[in-house]
Amino acid sequence: MNIFEEKKIKVADAVLALDLDGTLTNSKKQVTENTKVAIAGFIEAGGTVVLASGRPTFGVMPVAKTLELDKKGGYILSYNGGCFWIVRIMSNFL
Repeated sequence: MNIFEEKKIKVADAVLALDLDGTLTNSKKQVTENTKVAIAGFIEAGGTVVLASGRPTFGVMPVAKTLELDKKGGYILSYNGGCFWIVRIMSNFL
């Protein structure tokens, strides 16, 4: 049983905010295949993903593209919270 079942939380109501370096990415600054699959399942179940980082927005976009947030939707909180982007809109500029 996972927390969503245990607490009767709907995934569609859930927001997953993830720091990048050392949290979402490994020591090689890569997102592992298991992590990609888990996040894709969360999104498909209706969850919302926010990538939060001190990096500038252009430094977060490669990770967003790796997770296919440019296709599936999601958000970027960059510059230590100084900038907020909707990834689908941002991807049109890159």
